[in-house]
Amino acid sequence: MEPNERQFDHLKQVNDLVDNPWGRAALFCLQTGPLRWTEIGRHIATWSGERPTDSQITRALKRLERQGYLSKTGGPGHRRSQYSITDAGRERVGRIAAVIKAIEKMEDRPRDEPT
Repeated sequence: MEPNERQFDHLKQVNDLVDNPWGRAALFCLQTGPLRWTEIGRHIATWSGERPTDSQITRALKRLERQGYLSKTGGPGHRRSQYSITDAGRERVGRIAAVIKAIEKMEDRPRDEPT
């Protein structure tokens, strides 16, 4: 198959969906409802089996907030702040879930079967 511009655009979209796994994991965790910063870290660690550093969580949450995928209530620096997923964040999770599902389908296929 000869690469084309549209495929490259799709490749960039996939990269955008899966880049920053801690942020994407935070979005998945927030689907069940608002969580505090510490709860997000605990959920990610339980789900992934890996504990992101405090700075990784902080950077991921700030980036997601700037991108409009989550909102923070309680004010800056407030210990009781909570994060909630926005409608844009839910849409993003749906797209990521579709990529995950496609990967799972490919894993279930025998290796000699065409994709």
